[in-house]
Amino acid sequence: MNTIKNHRSDARKCQQKQADKMLEKSVERFEPAVVGDTVMVPVPEVDRGRCEFRNVKAIVVECQSNALYRLGTKQGLLKQAYSRNQFTPVKEKFLQISDVPLEKELSLREVARGDSVGNGQGFVKCGCKTGCISGRCRIEKAHIIYV
Repeated sequence: MNTIKNHRSDARKCQQKQADKMLEKSVERFEPAVVGDTVMVPVPEVDRGRCEFRNVKAIVVECQSNALYRLGTKQGLLKQAYSRNQFTPVKEKFLQISDVPLEKELSLREVARGDSVGNGQGFVKCGCKTGCISGRCRIEKAHIIYV
């Protein structure tokens, strides 16, 4: 029974040691961001259309004590806090903190849709045989530009 407890405690110690080592490597690889830095946040493929931007421009608004960052865009603050390995700093200054409406919180998908050139996640194609002249087309009623 004692040997099982010893093995478990050794495993716990080794796992903690491995986690600490991973954190040290992460800190070495990714330099900390400073409030006011412009960053690019990658948008997952499921949250954007094929011709939409791969990244969202954001600015570091707040550095929290647990190495998490609050990011803001022109549409508002991003809902989740990001760790340093989830975004890439940029040399150019695209945004100022004064450009961010701090009272509005949005998801990354909502921000990507606001930045999109089209209508969000994908393309809309009209299948009307009459060429949308009948007035029944849902795309025509919604005033969507389609391909």
